[in-house]
Amino acid sequence: MGRIKRFAGMLLFLLILAGSFGLAAIFNTTMIWAVWYAFVFVFLLCLGQLIWPLTSVAWRLRPVERPADTPFSLTGTVVNRRWWQWQPQWQAQDHTGWLAPVTLLGKRPAAISVQAQFSRGIYTSLRVPVRSQDLFGLLSKGRRVVVPADVTVYPAVPAALVRQLLPMLSALRARQRAGLVDPYSLQGYRQYIPGDPLGVVDWRVSARVGHTMIRELTPEPTPFVHVVFNANAQTFNEQEWALFFGLQRATRNWTNVWYWWPTQAGTWAHAHEVSTQIAAAYQAPAAAAVWTPGETPLRGATIVAIGAPLATSGQGTQIVQAAVGPDGRLTGSMIQRKEQQSS
Repeated sequence: MGRIKRFAGMLLFLLILAGSFGLAAIFNTTMIWAVWYAFVFVFLLCLGQLIWPLTSVAWRLRPVERPADTPFSLTGTVVNRRWWQWQPQWQAQDHTGWLAPVTLLGKRPAAISVQAQFSRGIYTSLRVPVRSQDLFGLLSKGRRVVVPADVTVYPAVPAALVRQLLPMLSALRARQRAGLVDPYSLQGYRQYIPGDPLGVVDWRVSARVGHTMIRELTPEPTPFVHVVFNANAQTFNEQEWALFFGLQRATRNWTNVWYWWPTQAGTWAHAHEVSTQIAAAYQAPAAAAVWTPGETPLRGATIVAIGAPLATSGQGTQIVQAAVGPDGRLTGSMIQRKEQQSS
């Protein structure tokens, strides 16, 4: 129907153009020739605006960060690159349909809001269908253009699984801290310096040597809770990675809880909080290396393995397992232990 309407409008415009030329040729008056030249000028101007590529429109989309598979709006502005361009009916399309037409006249910017929904990843460009029509709707041109963007889509955190695993992780952390009887060991003595706390002054040693001495204490290795995302390219589970990322976001203010995940280089990365950029672009390696905490002591530590079962050695270490089953529920020894305690 739209094509028929445009064809009929174009035919009518050509008939008017031919009629004005005929009148100008018959009567040969200055006014009629002026009208005909005006029609020709408008026709060529409408045609010329559509001959110029639509990619000459500049997009300025604001950077956004959103969870995966969640609808969001990309807001920004569009403007012609050249001051002599004009596109009175310019439109873009998203998954909801064609947006309302905007008017682009010269370098005057126009606001635009495109609805989008993406899976996890980092997107630097988008392909957006656009079209432009002349002022009378007689000519139309459309294509898909590449739009520069800065969109970070991080994993959608499974809130139900995080709420289920968070109390168990908190209980493990509390048990680790309670098992630390003496958090400091004596390294030696040194002479008192003004400003040192009086609580570390050893009065017996001070009386024996004749001047004030204080104890130098070294913290004992504190038992940690290590949360390890153990997966390779074959065993990678998107929900388990989202659970790992969600736990970090929920416990970023906790102490003595460390997080580890395998990198493409075959090593293990550690940080108290995974950034959204890393979480969005993460790809599991072909084969995960054997987990090792490096120089971090494992004596008395508890290791929570999310994903594939983890085998590691350490003095008095405890390994508990948590995974996401095919039905989207938590499974593993950590869940079984919780169920046994509740029963």
